[in-house]
Amino acid sequence: KGGIALVVTRMDRILEIYVPNMQFIDHHHLQAHLGMRGVISDREDKYLFQVNGRTMNNRMLMGADNERAIPLLGDIQSVSVVRGPASATHGAGAVAGVIGLQTYTGLTFQGFDVRVRQGVVDQYTAGELRFGKKLNETSGLFAYYGIADQPGASSEDAPYFIGRSYPARNGLDPNVAGQPVPAPLPSYNQQAFGDLRHKAHVSYVNGPFEIWARFVQDGHQDRPMREIYAATRPEALSLDKWIRGRQFLSRQSTIAATLKKDL
Repeated sequence: KGGIALVVTRMDRILEIYVPNMQFIDHHHLQAHLGMRGVISDREDKYLFQVNGRTMNNRMLMGADNERAIPLLGDIQSVSVVRGPASATHGAGAVAGVIGLQTYTGLTFQGFDVRVRQGVVDQYTAGELRFGKKLNETSGLFAYYGIADQPGASSEDAPYFIGRSYPARNGLDPNVAGQPVPAPLPSYNQQAFGDLRHKAHVSYVNGPFEIWARFVQDGHQDRPMREIYAATRPEALSLDKWIRGRQFLSRQSTIAATLKKDL
């Protein structure tokens, strides 16, 4: 009675709320970087992010942002976090910790449902479909698909600051330290290139055997760094392009099969 439902928009928020001492920082460029146990890296290479025991990290730069940043969570049954020394037993890259997702199967979800959600401030529109069927006591089918349009939070709702004052330059008004940047900037957490965000997951389990496939598309447009003032804009480059931050689009496809047999 009289309770308030907490609706989170992405995995980052779930982790930030429920995991002690976990934090995120927007540092220079690309996605928000995850930190645990006092360990944080802008190369996203100090933790493992696993789905059904399978490591999903992009080993070059992005970490597991495509799994963390999208408002499509309907395929997830549970989340576990290892943030102590035992994380090292999970393999290379688990210095800070391990985040593990367990997805639904036909044994843990039955039926069909459709969900539509609308976010405000960090704006998004998302639709999700789930289907699960238990074939018998030990086997089942599960399928999930989600799609989201995420324009993000506007400059009014999420102002952006450059911590140093600069005179008017490159066609931009002066920047005053401590004041929002006086330029028309991209929204915070805005999807890249206008592409929608997608997630699909299908699985078949039969006793000790399971096969599943997964596709995730993520990506967003960053806000610019101080170089819009510190560097000189080339004459051939429009102001609109000059103040546009980096954009990146990430697509990940995974197929995995497991067989667990007691010896």
